[in-house]
Amino acid sequence: MKKFSSYINESSKEIDVEMLHKDYEVAEWATGQEKKDLMDKYGVTSKKKADIQAAILKALQESRKNKKEFSNDDIQDFFRMDGKLETNLKDESIEFVEFLKDYLYKDLKKRNLERYALMKSFSGYRFSSQEKHMIQRYQKVINYLAEVNPSQEEIDEKVKLEMINTRITELMGDFKVIYIGRIKKYAKNQYSYYSDNNNLKALKAEVKACEKAVEDYKKKKNIRWISYSDYEGIKYEKAVDKAIKKVNNFNAFNKMYPSEASYIEKCLKDGEEVFASNIQAISERLLKNELDVSNISISDVKNDPKFFEMMLTDGKKKLYLRSVFAAADSVKMIPHFRFIITNRK
Repeated sequence: MKKFSSYINESSKEIDVEMLHKDYEVAEWATGQEKKDLMDKYGVTSKKKADIQAAILKALQESRKNKKEFSNDDIQDFFRMDGKLETNLKDESIEFVEFLKDYLYKDLKKRNLERYALMKSFSGYRFSSQEKHMIQRYQKVINYLAEVNPSQEEIDEKVKLEMINTRITELMGDFKVIYIGRIKKYAKNQYSYYSDNNNLKALKAEVKACEKAVEDYKKKKNIRWISYSDYEGIKYEKAVDKAIKKVNNFNAFNKMYPSEASYIEKCLKDGEEVFASNIQAISERLLKNELDVSNISISDVKNDPKFFEMMLTDGKKKLYLRSVFAAADSVKMIPHFRFIITNRK
């Protein structure tokens, strides 16, 4: 920003927040000379309203760095900023991020969502998109705080988690080889299907057949169009949409992956990430069982083409961990695996 001094109160040497808020509102409808004045004031070369307001919000962010107490206005200014939340947090003071965390938690509590604030997976839950967004937003803030300003307890837990994570990853080495091999086989089969032009012809023929079925239905019912209450007719129309989607997906696949190698590379990369995230998730679950990580011993390890299993104990608790393949040889669904943990006496 070229004219940082233009929004500093010279008498107090503090950023004039009231003026910045006023300019933000003016920028919403400013034209002509007013817009030029704002551009000059905030060192913006763009005439776009969004760019001028972004510069103002950046100045407001600077003002928050020197504050120890915050208000809802500060929260609103923060969420008006462009870009990812995680990126914007990096330019804020720890004090403000702590205030933001408490604000978001209270917001969750108003909706009786605070019990889900630390959940790792949303599978099996029916949240609205807004509720899911609120939970994830809170999680991003606490994860950021844990990263930049961890407590001793968080540091100790992270060390324990890494110990379990590393050990299980090593033990599942043979299982991973099988898992990655099946993904590669799946990727080759998928690419083979999408690279065959005869399959595209068959899909286009399916579209025509579905469209003909719609026309035949209209003739049979002597109607020009199908109403929303005509459930039988809607089924025919949905079949057309589904068939068209298949053709579009076929064409999109070939544009995205011009060679077999490019698709295999993508599937293997995704597979590696899924494998790592699954190990991370299982390590977190094991920690919640309050095992003494420093005294853990692992036995009865089995790496089978179909499953992986092992017994963990810290001398007091015993946990049996088993992982089973799903869709191992499927041509429609990518191979994956699930973990099962049970307590043993």
